Amino acid sequence: MAPEFKPTVFAIQFLTFILCLCHLSPYSKGQKGFRMWTKVIYFVHFSLLVLGWTAQAHTDCLGSLDSEPIVKGVWVLTGFKLDDGKGNITPWCDGAYGVIIYTAEYMSVAINCKSDPKKVLHYSGPFEVDSGMVIHNVQNFSDPSYHQVYRRKIIMHDQDHMDLEGPFGDGGKATISWIRRTED
Repeated sequence: MAPEFKPTVFAIQFLTFILCLCHLSPYSKGQKGFRMWTKVIYFVHFSLLVLGWTAQAHTDCLGSLDSEPIVKGVWVLTGFKLDDGKGNITPWCDGAYGVIIYTAEYMSVAINCKSDPKKVLHYSGPFEVDSGMVIHNVQNFSDPSYHQVYRRKIIMHDQDHMDLEGPFGDGGKATISWIRRTED
């Protein structure tokens, strides 16, 4: 299988190559200001190498800039905030805890509340990621009101921290924060 083409990394590598060619050109050696340009080229070359590493790290963590974020895995709830759109931000409940699991094509979420054991959110079903959104097609649920399609904006802070944002009430939004569970 051929390696995946990554346009950002390719562009950085190509620019680095061009800078090296310009630097090695026999026409540049006796020119006035050669030392200054040599320093500039070395600086730009080093910067591009660092940027190339950064772009590669971004690609490895979050998916390439041309693909969707990678949500597959097990995520543990770290926060669940409701913003009514009028400046009032409140937690979903005191002591919310839960987990969301994404397999290749299926997801399941369960969130409970320590302060109100009757407050439970659970649903599962197939999902897809499209245009920076995760779309949950709910098939199994703990409450009939959850039987719908949820569209949540994915905000990847890094490979292990993600927020899912979606509408709440009339003009508000819900922000659910997750940390990736890693093997201990």
